[in-house]
Amino acid sequence: MKSKDVPEADDPIENFVMSWGLPGFVIGLAAVNVALFYICRRAIEFFFPGA
Repeated sequence: MKSKDVPEADDPIENFVMSWGLPGFVIGLAAVNVALFYICRRAIEFFFPGA
């Protein structure tokens, strides 16, 4: 079966998830890493002043 033979989904939520699934995952993963880095940096500065 060729990809052009697959019918398009009529559900707008499914279309949104299919089109933004991987980019959304990558952006979310980057945001989580930045947040964890910020939290860890603040914790280090709290427990070791001047570090």
